[in-house]
Amino acid sequence: MWPGMDDMRLSQTETLQLTAAALCLVVGSMCLFMYLHGPLLSQLEQYSVELLSFPAAHPLIVDQTEYIFVQSLQDWHRSFYRLLVRIDSEVNVKWRSVSPLYSTF
Repeated sequence: MWPGMDDMRLSQTETLQLTAAALCLVVGSMCLFMYLHGPLLSQLEQYSVELLSFPAAHPLIVDQTEYIFVQSLQDWHRSFYRLLVRIDSEVNVKWRSVSPLYSTF
């Protein structure tokens, strides 16, 4: 198409160098992400398991008196609220407590 086009092609060595650099960037990015966010992801996995098992651990008693049903319902909501508060306090980032350098990135 234009003069010298064949000289613009990558050699096999340049292709391997480019591929190695791209792989290093991908692996480096993954390692940095896991270093920065790994503990948070682990906590989220633990809470996910806890949320899935929550109904079995806090059953509603519907086959007895209305009083017992209301008590079990209130206990369920109280326990669920405590779990949500715990998740929010451990996972939610308060922007006032974050370093200004972190928030610029």
